[in-house]
Order: sequence, then C-alpha cells, then structure tokens
Amino acid sequence: MVSIAAANGGNVLGLERVVADGPALNWLVAVTVDTEENQAKINPLTLEYRDAINQYATEIGVNKNWIYLNYALGDQNPILHYGQESLDFLRAVSAKYDPGSVFQTQRHSGFKIPI
Repeated sequence: MVSIAAANGGNVLGLERVVADGPALNWLVAVTVDTEENQAKINPLTLEYRDAINQYATEIGVNKNWIYLNYALGDQNPILHYGQESLDFLRAVSAKYDPGSVFQTQRHSGFKIPI
C-alpha cells in the first residue's frame, strides 16, 4: 500500500517512515459503556491501558510513535506524528484552499493542523 502510494505521489500520513523496516501493527482500544457517568469512570482506565501498551512497545523497541487520526483520542494530536514534510504540505494546502482558516476556526471538533 505504501509503495503504491509513493509511486503515485506519496501519502500525507507519513507511512513511509512507519513501515520502512517492515510491517507495523496499528491498534485501537475502544471502550464504551451505557451512561456518560460510567464512561467518565472508565476513561481513566482506558487511557492507562493505552499508555501502558505504548510504554511497553517503546521498551521493547517496536513503538513507531505514530497515531492513526481515526483512532486517536482527544488528548492526542495525531497530525504531529506524520512528519514535518506532511505537516508542511497540510499547511500549504490549507493556506491555498482555506485561506480564511474556516476549517481551523469554525469547526470545533476534530483535529486541527498545528500552527
């Protein structure tokens, strides 16, 4: 997938670095419960679990330090993990097609391009 994307101009996710030494595992922890009150109770455990997995991956030398935007939680900024070249590209596209920064300022949800 990455080599095909590279042959067609690349990808904005910075995947070339992620799979440079072979396949990588992308994982998602999704925990939902029946009420907002219970969600508030379980969220700290979910974050603790996620952080423990990342810490272990770092300890054994397999953490790619890359976050898939669709799997990211609000306390993460996945766009920063795509590399400087991708970030520069996203900023240039945003400046060209959204010079008024409508998608950066008027949309309150989702991840924004870091300034």
